[in-house]
Amino acid sequence: NFRVLLAAADDDIRLHRARLQAAKQNDLSLIRKYQLETDNNWLARQQRLNERELLLSKLDKERKMILQDLMTPPTGLTAEEKAQVQLARWQRALELYVYSPQEQDKLGMLELLEQLSEGVAEENKLSSVLEQASSMCETLVDVTQQIVQDATEQMTEAEDAYQVRLEAHELFARNALARTEEIQNQFRINGRAALQIGNQLEFAERKRQRCETASFLIRRWWLLESLAEQEALSGEPLKVQEEVRGAIPLTSCRMDPLFTKPENSLEASRALRQLRQVVRSRGNASADMATDATSKRRFDLTADLIRRTSEALEQRLLNSF
Repeated sequence: NFRVLLAAADDDIRLHRARLQAAKQNDLSLIRKYQLETDNNWLARQQRLNERELLLSKLDKERKMILQDLMTPPTGLTAEEKAQVQLARWQRALELYVYSPQEQDKLGMLELLEQLSEGVAEENKLSSVLEQASSMCETLVDVTQQIVQDATEQMTEAEDAYQVRLEAHELFARNALARTEEIQNQFRINGRAALQIGNQLEFAERKRQRCETASFLIRRWWLLESLAEQEALSGEPLKVQEEVRGAIPLTSCRMDPLFTKPENSLEASRALRQLRQVVRSRGNASADMATDATSKRRFDLTADLIRRTSEALEQRLLNSF
């Protein structure tokens, strides 16, 4: 039973986490009584990750206001008050620069330092402001290190859970294969049930082919989504036309060889046609996707990369003919 296998996989995941915690804390009793919902370290990490998501969302919403405040000197204040206000604004701009940089902001480290020192004429006050700014930077480095550690631990746990569930799927597939072989043997021996078994095998084969097609489609979508996400994060446009056209050596291409090798053109055309069908069927997506800004953004980035790849491949095919 597939559900029983998945339930057993979830138990194995809990046991694996319990063993890790028992090894870390040198407490074997945790193997029996460990529960993820009562793990203070896990709960604290999830809270930090959630707080970071909220911070990134707030920075994106207030981006324009943060940049305007940074460029606008405070008025009607004493020199010390003005320095403190400017320092607080600078801290928000520093967080924006570190956590959510965008090329159109035109905000670099030199610009930040210029804004920090602007309006502070006395040398001793400037030294105090720089000392506070240095403390802010050190705190930001510590927070960033903690975020990287949390993300690494979460990814490791996700990978371990994926491997356990993958084993459950593999076991189910092996059992299904064994049952299929038994049916095949019975088909050879018992001719009276030949037609019925043949229909069952044909139906199972169609399901297997659909599963393989779906798996192939999901894998191609994930690869393009990953490329689109890297392109958006790095700010460096992916040279789709050049890679597909062959202007860039295959060893230097970032895209999948399916799209960059000319001998794969027909297979690539079929894959892109299926991916475009997924993009067109976006209107049938669930309401959750419509309200999830992150999923919508990733979907739009992937759809744009699929469009660019399709246009480049079409041009390559036209040129080859």
